[in-house]
Amino acid sequence: MNQLPIDIVQIVEDDLVSNQRPPDDKLHASSDLVGSLRHTQLRFVGAPTVDRELVDSIRLQTGWFWHNHIGNLLVDRGVPVVREFNVTPWMPEGWSGTADWLFWHPEALAWCVTDLKTSKGESIKWKVENGMSVDHHWQLSAYYYALLEAGLPMVKQVYTLYFPMNNTIKEKNIKPLLTQAPPVPKDEIMEVMKQRYQACLDHQDAMLAERERWSLETGEHPDSYPTDDDVLNDKLAPTIDRVQKLVWDAPKRVFNLILVPHWLTDFCPFDNSLCDCSEQGTTKIGHYELLMVNGGYKVEFVPRKGYDVPPDKEPTVKEFRRRLKL
Repeated sequence: MNQLPIDIVQIVEDDLVSNQRPPDDKLHASSDLVGSLRHTQLRFVGAPTVDRELVDSIRLQTGWFWHNHIGNLLVDRGVPVVREFNVTPWMPEGWSGTADWLFWHPEALAWCVTDLKTSKGESIKWKVENGMSVDHHWQLSAYYYALLEAGLPMVKQVYTLYFPMNNTIKEKNIKPLLTQAPPVPKDEIMEVMKQRYQACLDHQDAMLAERERWSLETGEHPDSYPTDDDVLNDKLAPTIDRVQKLVWDAPKRVFNLILVPHWLTDFCPFDNSLCDCSEQGTTKIGHYELLMVNGGYKVEFVPRKGYDVPPDKEPTVKEFRRRLKL
C-alpha cells in the first residue's frame, strides 16, 4: 500500500507541462529556421497540437537543467561569460532568439557565440566526423549576425557544445564534444529568414481571410470559426520531403538506396489531419553495385523500375570493399 502523503508523480507532471514555452508571435532560430516549413506555419498561427509525450518534456527539462548548471559552473570557476543574451532586438523582422553563452577572446578582442545542445550518444560519432548539425549551424549563424548588428566584435566562428545523454552499445565513456564552423554566408541566411517569415504571414492572412468570409456569411464572430479547415489553405507548405538513406543488403551484396521519413517527423506536434508526415513510409528507389572495370573498381547505381528519383547519396569504393572484405 502506498503511504506517501503526496502525489509526487502528479506534481512532477504538472510542473513539466507548466514549463512549456508559450506562443509569442515570433519565429525562433532554434526551431523554425531549418526543417519543416509546414510545422513552422502551423505553430505560428497557433494550430492545435497533440499532447506532448511526458518523456519529451523530461528531455527538454533535462536540457534546461544542463544549460543552467554549466552556466553556474562557469561563473563559479571565474570564467568571464555572458549568459542567455537576448538577440531578438537585432534579428530580422519576425524572428527571435537567445544566445546561450558569449565568451570574450582576449587576443582577438572579440566575442565567441556558443550554444549547448544535449544529444544522444549515438550522434556524437557522426558529429565528430561531420561537424555540427545543419540546423544548429544556421541557428548560431543567425545569432552571430544579430550580435554584429548589436555592435559587438565577433570571432568569425560559431561554436556548439554537444552534451551526450547516454553511452552506446559499441562505445562507452562518450564525452562532450565542442564543434565549430564559420557562419553561414549572411546573404543566404537572411534571404531564408525573410522567405520563411513571409510564408508564415501569407498563410496567416489566408486563414484570417477565410474566417472573415465565413463571418460575413454566418453573422458569427471570426474567432468562432468551428473547425481548423481554414488552417489547411493553399498557402500552407506541403509535408516535409523524405530523405535518402543508404542501407547495406548483405545477402545481395549491394547498398540499397531508400527514401525514409525526415528525422523531424518523430517530433511532429500536430494531428494527422493537419500534418501527416508521421505516416510517411520507407521506399526503395534503387541500389548500388560494385563492378570490376579495367582492373579497378567502380560503383554503379541501378534505379528501381518505375522510380525515377535522382540519387543524392552514393557509397564509396572503400565502403563497398570494407563490407565485402576485399
